Amino acid sequence: MEIINFEAEDDIEFVRAAYDSIGNRFTSEERCWKNYYSRNYLTNGEEILKLEGECLPCHIQNNLLRAYLLDSGRFEPNQLVTKTTICWEVPMFHVYLEVHLDNGTIINVDTWGSEWDVPFGKTIEEVGVCNK
Repeated sequence: MEIINFEAEDDIEFVRAAYDSIGNRFTSEERCWKNYYSRNYLTNGEEILKLEGECLPCHIQNNLLRAYLLDSGRFEPNQLVTKTTICWEVPMFHVYLEVHLDNGTIINVDTWGSEWDVPFGKTIEEVGVCNK
């Protein structure tokens, strides 16, 4: 995938590029998981990328991000921790990735939230999207 050929000076820059790439590639509609139910079970990268410009559930965006980072060779599986939170107001479960860097830094990466103006390093829960 294009992200693997991306040149980055450090791991944070690389993770941010992956965040931007996925966040710009797919939309993040409220209740995407329910309105496009069959997309909850996508496992083939080629099929996922065919949906560019369309809504992709948070857990599928998270899986795609994880695949990008692992395929880059920069990260080990134990550095990529999938986290789940609950937005009670909506209500919905939400998935994002916690990236543990070698220097001890932990970065929350919420690609689904990028369309909701969640900045890199934050989650929908941290910026109040769950309350909208």
